Amino acid sequence: MQRTKTPTNPFGMPNIVIPAEALFNEKLTWREKALFGILLNLSYNEKGYCWASNNYLSRIIDARPDTVSTMIGKLQKERYIKLDYETVRGEVIGTKHVRKITVDPEYPKHHAKTLKNAFGKIQRGVWNNPKGPLEQSKRPFGTIQSNIDSDINSDIDSSTTSSVKPITPKMFDKFWELYPRKINKGAAKTKWESICNKPRNERPTWEQIEQALTSQKKTKQWQELKFIPHPTTWLNQQRWLDDPDEIDKNHDLINDSSKPSQGSNEDPYKVIEKELQSKDLAKPFTKNCYEPAKHLFNGVNQAELAYSLADLFFELRKKQDKNLPKELRKLLPGPLSLMQSYIDWIEKNDWIKDKSLNLLSTDHKLFAKFLREEASKDNMERDPLTGRSYMKG
Repeated sequence: MQRTKTPTNPFGMPNIVIPAEALFNEKLTWREKALFGILLNLSYNEKGYCWASNNYLSRIIDARPDTVSTMIGKLQKERYIKLDYETVRGEVIGTKHVRKITVDPEYPKHHAKTLKNAFGKIQRGVWNNPKGPLEQSKRPFGTIQSNIDSDINSDIDSSTTSSVKPITPKMFDKFWELYPRKINKGAAKTKWESICNKPRNERPTWEQIEQALTSQKKTKQWQELKFIPHPTTWLNQQRWLDDPDEIDKNHDLINDSSKPSQGSNEDPYKVIEKELQSKDLAKPFTKNCYEPAKHLFNGVNQAELAYSLADLFFELRKKQDKNLPKELRKLLPGPLSLMQSYIDWIEKNDWIKDKSLNLLSTDHKLFAKFLREEASKDNMERDPLTGRSYMKG
């Protein structure tokens, strides 16, 4: 008989059981294992899913709501749970986006190999080299052990499907087509490719990306273009982990449309260090690029400015690495020098009225104009990104 009430103790708190498939998974932290146990418990009801918010779960597990969001994303990526979103409308609650967390019924098969390896380690520790009367003893599960091994091996290969594979560079065009705010495509593509270069277990799946965008496009915040994050920002900040219900709650708190829409709580200096991953590089970058740009792009969100500058830096470096021979890299200005010159160029040309973050992209037509003028400083008039000479003959 199916139980339809969440199991609790006399104090009303949920009793938590962590399945072996999660308990012995070394990829999960202990908090992530405990969270899976909690979600498993809270899904044990007549509806068959958990609808708890990140705020509620954060109080149970003693973690920040954004940390809970990241952990839920991890459990989804590791194929322990599935996420779905439903729009509910009512006279009292208005429009509300409900997140449904369902335990993946196939998780034992997905993690069969993990369980088998853990089982083997435990058995080797107890039963290897038995002495005396134990030599004639059978292993604790007798002939069942061979059946377990057989069942696990038969399920391992069938547990991986294309729908849950990590994203690849070729999927960027699908992402760009789906994303509603099309700005700084070059920077977004560079960031997408950098995510694709991470280990498989650190990359989101296309299913995660598509599901997140589909649900977030239904939120109140995303109905106004100015409140939709730039695609590069969305990727930088792993916004595919955001809870649509939390997005709407945060949007309701923004009454003044002049407030920055994204990244307002982040320290731009920490953003720079995080993105560049080098304190030695972060210092000249901050001094020569961020500080001048901060005064030039007055009124924009500073964290978003830091992200945009970092994206431009990596975009320039990628293009030079791809196009410039080694001997030319020593003769032509590098990414940092180019950025500094570009910011100075924008400031000196007072005919440029629209000083928005759109300028910080190699795809912008003004950047192409800047490159042509920058090439004129070289005695061969070579383009700093391609090395191609503009001289005739």
